[in-house]
Amino acid sequence: MTGYTSVIEEDCDFKTFALRCARAFGPLSFMRNAPMDAPIPDTIQNTTSEYHIKQLAAALENFNSWNALSISQKTAASKRAIKEKISYHQQ
Repeated sequence: MTGYTSVIEEDCDFKTFALRCARAFGPLSFMRNAPMDAPIPDTIQNTTSEYHIKQLAAALENFNSWNALSISQKTAASKRAIKEKISYHQQ
């Protein structure tokens, strides 16, 4: 049992449990070492970097390109990718 899951034995609601776990991930990770009863702020400073903005734009472009393909084009592209991966791993 960890500090995050110890409240399961207590009579806590899901919101309390989820907010406790949220301290270990993403925007609240700065609270990992804070006391468990430390209040979670209502707002969190944006820490998005230029790198993440560019990566998101590239991922969205890739996603939109994929969605624009027909089923047969997606099937052919998938088969090519599988063959490439198999060839890579065999080498």
